[in-house]
Amino acid sequence: MQRPDRPIADAARAFAAALLATMAAVPVSLTIWSRLRASMLAEDSPSLERIDRAIQMDPANDLYLILRAQRKEELGGNSLADWQRAIEVNPRRGFSLTQAAIAAEISGDLATAERLFLQAEHYNQLWLPRWSLANYYARNGRSQDLFRAARLALERAWPDQLPLLRLCRENGASDSIFLSEIIPPRPRNLAAFISLLIEEQSFDHLPDATLRFLQSSRTAGEPGAAAAPVVATAVTALLDANRPTDAINIWNAAFTSRWSKDAPLINLGLDAPAEPPGLDWSIPMIAGIDTNRGLPPGGIKFTFSGSQPESAELLSQTVYLPGGRTWTLGFEFQTRNITASQEGITWVLTPRGGGSHLSPLPPPSTLVSEDWAPASVSWALPAEDQIYRLALTLRRPAGQVRPEGELFLRSFSFRSNGQAR
Repeated sequence: MQRPDRPIADAARAFAAALLATMAAVPVSLTIWSRLRASMLAEDSPSLERIDRAIQMDPANDLYLILRAQRKEELGGNSLADWQRAIEVNPRRGFSLTQAAIAAEISGDLATAERLFLQAEHYNQLWLPRWSLANYYARNGRSQDLFRAARLALERAWPDQLPLLRLCRENGASDSIFLSEIIPPRPRNLAAFISLLIEEQSFDHLPDATLRFLQSSRTAGEPGAAAAPVVATAVTALLDANRPTDAINIWNAAFTSRWSKDAPLINLGLDAPAEPPGLDWSIPMIAGIDTNRGLPPGGIKFTFSGSQPESAELLSQTVYLPGGRTWTLGFEFQTRNITASQEGITWVLTPRGGGSHLSPLPPPSTLVSEDWAPASVSWALPAEDQIYRLALTLRRPAGQVRPEGELFLRSFSFRSNGQAR
């Protein structure tokens, strides 16, 4: 007796036979079935035999030829012939051309290697082929060709261009060669070069590179806020290198809050400072202290929780001061819930290169007042112009608990020998 499901099974087998017969009538390399089988054969680090079967079933697919070349390399074999076969199938795939060039170089055929690198760069004008070409020239001691290829690569550079710039430096690129031959006049490339100069502490061309960066940013229509961190970083590096004139020239070219001999303290209204600060205010985050810039308007508020460090720097600015003058910092202040015995809040002026705080003239009064009150602190400077660090510091007086209250500051001024800012 025939089972009830027998007609269904027979029908399924008949349908499968008809489907296979239909697919057999189509060229194998073009059928979905053959591509599926090829994919199944070419997975999970297959053997060369399995890959060869995939290639036979789909010879127009260069991906299987690429897989064969890679597997050959994994097995320690010479893959050049496999890469060349992949190029014959698809002569415009930059990856195959680049890998074939590397295989040719390893085998000692430098002429073929260079031809393939150049062909890859021609068909794929993105970062990888150009970076690979630059590395080829570097490995073979061809500096001028390296510089040319590096410039092309930088036109398509990823965010981190420093490895390429370092490669050029190792192959003899001077700062002037970078600026004249290698660096395209675009903000991202000049920013990378600025990073290289700071990394190497090579400061002679840093001002020129930074001004070029600033001009290229403006030409590209980038907002000033986007360029500010790069410029401020360069300014900070120049200050660290004791090159205040260069730092000031760059700062004044980039920022509206400018330095001058009669107005050396930047941003008296405490508008949003540059980051990093450069010549602007530094307002650190300190555990146990809440800091609110702009409260009050044009000022700043510090709220002490009682759990803050015993000593801290609340506010600071690097400032280049003409010497031989007496400079006076003026401001208004207000405190809440802070007693004179626990206050310990002081403005200090210290040479940035090291040394002791300058003694104020006369000693400043205690900053404690429930109402707004004026205050000032003055310093007589030695004859030479110097870079200083002006800072508002907090230190717990001996024998006192840490303050738990508020300090408000506003209406800053900075005068020299009685002449107003």
